[in-house]
Amino acid sequence: MEAKEAVLRAKKHLIHVYEGEDIAAPTLEEVWFEPAKKIWFVTLGVRRIAMSQGSVADRLGLASLPDYKVVRISDTDGKALSVRDRVSDAFAK
Repeated sequence: MEAKEAVLRAKKHLIHVYEGEDIAAPTLEEVWFEPAKKIWFVTLGVRRIAMSQGSVADRLGLASLPDYKVVRISDTDGKALSVRDRVSDAFAK
């Protein structure tokens, strides 16, 4: 599989997982391949659209900041294996 296909699969999976939540289309932040594990790691930015106007997050300018999600895609069969918060992923190693 090429990187572009892994990214498309990751975006599709994330949109499916977040179905029913008001998010903007995920944006690509980074992608890398681990040959020993045969896994693609795709980091996507997720922005929530429905932040209430006047909320603390909105007043601090945080409403438009993305959450970064790392989607692991199997190179063998193209299936999504997991979705993790990038901060949590850094602590898991």
